[in-house]
Amino acid sequence: MNRHVAACIIASLSVLSALIQSLFGGLTVLAALWTPSMRVTQFIKHDPLSASGALSSLLAFGSHAFMAGGISAAMAGIGLYLFIRKGFAVVCGLLFLVAGSLNCLILYGTGLPVAGLLICTGMIMLAKNSNSILTKQ
Repeated sequence: MNRHVAACIIASLSVLSALIQSLFGGLTVLAALWTPSMRVTQFIKHDPLSASGALSSLLAFGSHAFMAGGISAAMAGIGLYLFIRKGFAVVCGLLFLVAGSLNCLILYGTGLPVAGLLICTGMIMLAKNSNSILTKQ
């Protein structure tokens, strides 16, 4: 029972962290698009190419963080729902592992903290079933 409660708490935290990552990505895109200072720097700086490159970089990173966080949060949320309602620990563990891998794949090293939490949650859920597998032998 303690493993089940611990897995639910860690899974909830990992879903929350993926949602926060998605929120920060979306806010980065909004800040890059609608902040007047970002548009003014394109005309004030002597090198408009570097200013527009910085703006493009912020837009790319923000959109990647938004997508990675949203997809990971959706997959982890489905896994958490299935874990709480149905008790499918193996399927949920695999969902969390795939969500963490996808997050790290989209964001490379930047998504590593959230991806690490998602992957650890998947490993805990897979380890939850290890006692029942070992006792059958």
